[in-house]
Amino acid sequence: MNRVYGRYLGLAAFSEAILSAARQEGATAIVADNRDVLAALFYTGREAGLPIYARPRPVRARNHYELSHSYDGTATGRILFVGRATPANCAPSPVAVSVAGPDDRISAYVIDGTCWQPP
Repeated sequence: MNRVYGRYLGLAAFSEAILSAARQEGATAIVADNRDVLAALFYTGREAGLPIYARPRPVRARNHYELSHSYDGTATGRILFVGRATPANCAPSPVAVSVAGPDDRISAYVIDGTCWQPP
């Protein structure tokens, strides 16, 4: 059973860790590029007081979050980016944040909210 549900069972704890890291790092928003992570963040963080956005795509949106909640590049201050790779324009400045997740390919990075402009 763990093999089948393993990636879903840890998402609530992963979301809480992301929200906690965002608060500790003084992030003003969270941007993620994984649909499962976004769903968990929107549910778990619905009362956290932090805006949550999907990483925008230059082509057709792949899911509801990319369509309705894409990051517009206007958040001031630091944002927490959660994904497999940092945005290209911000590669020199991200700082890894230790977040235990169900998928070890997904990491969290603190980046400047204005360094990354959507496509």
